[in-house]
Amino acid sequence: MSLSETRKYEMSATMEGSDVFFMRITESKCYIPFHWHNGIEIICNISGKTWVSLKDRTIELNEGEFFLINIGTLHATKSTPGSIGILLELPIEFLKKYIPDVESCYYDINPHTPDLKIQTKLDIFHKILTDMDIITSIKPEDYMLRFNSLVFELLFQLQHNFRIPTPDRKTGSQQKNEQRLSSLIEYVYSHYHEQISIQEVADYVHLQPQYFCRFFKENMGMSFLTFVNDVRLYYVYHDLMTTNLPIGQILTENGFTNYATFRKLFDAKFHCTPKDLRKTHPDIKVDFLMT
Repeated sequence: MSLSETRKYEMSATMEGSDVFFMRITESKCYIPFHWHNGIEIICNISGKTWVSLKDRTIELNEGEFFLINIGTLHATKSTPGSIGILLELPIEFLKKYIPDVESCYYDINPHTPDLKIQTKLDIFHKILTDMDIITSIKPEDYMLRFNSLVFELLFQLQHNFRIPTPDRKTGSQQKNEQRLSSLIEYVYSHYHEQISIQEVADYVHLQPQYFCRFFKENMGMSFLTFVNDVRLYYVYHDLMTTNLPIGQILTENGFTNYATFRKLFDAKFHCTPKDLRKTHPDIKVDFLMT
């Protein structure tokens, strides 16, 4: 089975003994292209800087700051080399058990608010995330009891301190555009390892090619080709850091057919060569087919 046949663009795993997913992220030069989750995602920056990009804005997270991504919200993330962070994912199935109307809920966390009252609430929330990180690092006996209690404490804080009225209902046209974007992004994550033509993807969402290109750029802030290459680079990066496959095979598995074009895009994204990137994991030994 090839790498491309095992891909999923959304993490769906949970922790043993819990209904949520929690981990400390230490991978450097990490970025993830636009995607979404069927649940709530919380990103907390411990060191370095992390940027969370939404369709209409980018939030910069400094040390000790965190941000919440609401259900089904398109977002992308990028971190500085050597950054350390915390990722918490609350799946929709878990949330609906305790917040039945969660799919219509909206939570607003502004890490840069000047409001001292809200800052105090943010401090309480940050303390819960920090305690989660500590308990899962130390792992004392029966530590999951404490961890799960912190999950419910966090849910309480979300409901009482950060839930706001749901934004104005979207028009039929806005909903249709969002559905198209979701379909397009899902299509790319399913077919990025193949050659995707503008005509093919425009037909997929029932648009004329010229209008499709304008529609995608206006809604995503980038061209369709840029997005496709971003997704391909993400998987190339992952395979470089986690496998010992030759780079030629990795490129083929991830949809790149022109090495010169790939190297130009890779350098612009990571400011190094694939070989230099792999040196950060000296335990991986590989005979490069291309340098």
